[in-house]
Amino acid sequence: MSDELKDIALAEAYLNDALSEEEKRVVEKRRQDDPDFARLVDDMDVMMAGSKAAFRQEVQEQLQELEKTLPRIPLDEAALILNDMDIPAAEEEDDTLQSSEEDSSKNRRWLYLIALLLIILAVITWALWPQPKAHEQLFAKYFEAPPVERSNSRSPIAALQQKADAAYQTGQYAAAIPLYDQLYREYGDSLSLYYLGMAQMANGNGEAAVESLNTVAELPEDIRYRQLQFYLALAHLQEGDRKAATDLLRNLDGEAAEALRQEMEKAFSQ
Repeated sequence: MSDELKDIALAEAYLNDALSEEEKRVVEKRRQDDPDFARLVDDMDVMMAGSKAAFRQEVQEQLQELEKTLPRIPLDEAALILNDMDIPAAEEEDDTLQSSEEDSSKNRRWLYLIALLLIILAVITWALWPQPKAHEQLFAKYFEAPPVERSNSRSPIAALQQKADAAYQTGQYAAAIPLYDQLYREYGDSLSLYYLGMAQMANGNGEAAVESLNTVAELPEDIRYRQLQFYLALAHLQEGDRKAATDLLRNLDGEAAEALRQEMEKAFSQ
């Protein structure tokens, strides 16, 4: 097996939670150190999520079409079919033969019952298939990592900033996270802390994003990054904290904030 195929198999096992804790730590360390592998994992995550959603939709549509073509079987008739499941022994077949009309009727009823059982099995399978929760669906709909807006700098950390921004802009969020973290903790780069929160959200870690963006909001500098509170609300939503997200959205203007707030109220009132 080629190295590329091995990486694909490893990424798939990681995303399907099929690795041991030690193996997961090795994969996560490699995601930080290997931008190409990090991008592969991110791309497969998006692809697998889309495939599962498409499969569920296709199964649901096929079930609806199949249900339209099947006759309705009364419960008493279904019970009679089940009672007919006692199959005679081979040596008694000659004595138990019925007319062709009766055989045909029984065969049709058997086909209807089998089709009904298949529908029930398919519905159960579809119902048990893991589906995104409402807050995850809303987060995916409204979150899009904003582009980096940073003025050109000749400071000593300019090279590190460019490296972090390049990883972020190309979707290699796992690689960008430690770089942005270093820029803030070692050099006090507030803008890097903001993009650290964005990268953490894009990488699926809403809890860390909440911490980062809350720190940005509390900095003594008079920094007002565009839509900071909206992204903070999304980070809370990603973690399933609907109350914190709703409280932030109520104090925000803008079509996106209002639309998200209304969709949250509709989704969580059901």
